[in-house]
Amino acid sequence: MGLKDRLKGMTEAASAATSNLGVGADAGQIALANQAQKLMDEGVDTPAQVDTVVPTGKSTPRGYTEQTVTLTVRPAEGDPYQAEATQYMDPAKPYSQGDAVTVKVDPTDPSSVMIFGRP
Repeated sequence: MGLKDRLKGMTEAASAATSNLGVGADAGQIALANQAQKLMDEGVDTPAQVDTVVPTGKSTPRGYTEQTVTLTVRPAEGDPYQAEATQYMDPAKPYSQGDAVTVKVDPTDPSSVMIFGRP
């Protein structure tokens, strides 16, 4: 699954989460979709490692689950740092402690990160 497919899945997940209620995505889901779009457009690919994965308890009708992931981000220049990403994920492709991942980092706000795959 490519990056655009994952972003599409995240956007669909945000919309689908409340579509059965007839109210559309909630503010948090819209914010996640907007963050994902900005990171896709402007984010810098950066290696990271998963430290913890905690389910938030939210899910979509398609089975995506919202997770809060604590990461150690390892920029090409500068020291590694911790960041937190909350995003919807496919439970068939879970992330676990110690997994190497690629995140996109907002160059104007290094604390704004999202996982965009595995290296």
